[in-house]
Amino acid sequence: MSRVRSFADLELGEVLEVPFRVNREQHQAFAALAGDDSLVHSDPKWARSRGFEGVIVYGGVLLARLSHLLGMHMPGGLGVSMRWEIDYHGPLYLDEPALLVGELSRKSEATRTVKIKYRVQAGERLVASGVAQSLVLDEAVDERVS
Repeated sequence: MSRVRSFADLELGEVLEVPFRVNREQHQAFAALAGDDSLVHSDPKWARSRGFEGVIVYGGVLLARLSHLLGMHMPGGLGVSMRWEIDYHGPLYLDEPALLVGELSRKSEATRTVKIKYRVQAGERLVASGVAQSLVLDEAVDERVS
C-alpha cells in the first residue's frame, strides 16, 4: 500500500534511498509487456561481443523503479506525475545491486507541485539521472467523485 503523505508532510531536501536488483524473471516480464526482444537486452553472447558485461536491463525497468519511488514514497499516494526526464549514463546488468536515490529539490505551495531529482547508481557507477515533477492532490475527498 502506498504511503499517503499530505503536501505539508513533504520536506524540501528530504532524501530517500531505495535499493533494488532486477532479476531475470522481472526482466523477461518487462520484455513481454514491452514487446521488445532487442539483442542487447536478450542475448548475452551478442551483448558481450559489443563490449558489455552481459544483457542490459531495459531503461523502462528503471522508470518502473522510479514509479515505485514516486507513487509509494515521495510524494506518495496523493501524487500525480506531470513530467519525467531521464538521462542514461551507463548500463545496469541483470542481478546487479543498484540504488535509486531521490531528493525533493523543489516544492511550490502555489501549484502544489514537487520536483524530485533522482539518480540510479550501481556501486560508484552512475547509471541514470533525471528529474520528475508531480502534482500533490488534496487529501479531502470530493463527494462528486465516486
